[in-house]
Amino acid sequence: MNKEFLKRPTIVDGFFYPDAKDVLSISVKTSLTAYSIPKVASPFALITPYASYMYASRVFGAAYSQLINEDIDTIIIIAPIHKMAFPAIALSESDCFSCPLGDLFVDKEDNEFLLEQNKEYFFYGEKYHLQEHSIEVQLPFIYTLLGNKVKILPIILGETNTKLTILLAKTLFSLLSRKQKKYLVVAAADLSCDLKYEKAMETDQKFMEVLKTMDADYFAEQLALNQIKSLGGGGVISVLRLAEMMGMKNINILKYMNSGDVTHDKFKVEGYLAASIYQ
Repeated sequence: MNKEFLKRPTIVDGFFYPDAKDVLSISVKTSLTAYSIPKVASPFALITPYASYMYASRVFGAAYSQLINEDIDTIIIIAPIHKMAFPAIALSESDCFSCPLGDLFVDKEDNEFLLEQNKEYFFYGEKYHLQEHSIEVQLPFIYTLLGNKVKILPIILGETNTKLTILLAKTLFSLLSRKQKKYLVVAAADLSCDLKYEKAMETDQKFMEVLKTMDADYFAEQLALNQIKSLGGGGVISVLRLAEMMGMKNINILKYMNSGDVTHDKFKVEGYLAASIYQ
């Protein structure tokens, strides 16, 4: 008997981004055109927001403009968890993730590879994927640029701690070292949250300064000490560790802004960053 085909449904369409296909397509293409940043080199990894397009479309556009004319087989998307932390790394059992523009298939082969590497900390945690939106909001940009030929490898990092970020980086290094496919890694992360505009700018400037060192341990230390803020910081740390293993030495801060720049409400804002890591 054939295994039932599983499709991870959308959960924030019509809320974080338009649910009408034509409107969404225009929104994404406009962001990519209006906020495109000249590419220094083909990206190894991107840091992107996971916020509503209403607030962060300019930053999404800057980040994903780096994929224009790129040829990628699988995009690894590392997401934080918003609702319930857990001390492990959750893969998705779904065959594809829904997107109003068209569905994107999960790289099941790579899922199995990760699981075989470490069954103690990697597991199929569909209940987490069904409630987390950080991966979903990346998909309209990915689909617009690469179509349905690209596959995704959705990963939720259940906690931000040294053990998990090292484990994830080492396991992904083993995957990428096989050199069987062209990969891109995406870390979905927002920056400061619920700070006044001036304090958010100060805190996020510190985030960017620390990030530009490309020192994963220093970044992790500053995050733990609350000197910088980011939900999704664990994914950033994992990417920094992986970048070092892969010999990626450069980072380009593509765009920074916060929600106050859009709404002009500067009492409580959220920060957004686009960055590219490359050879």
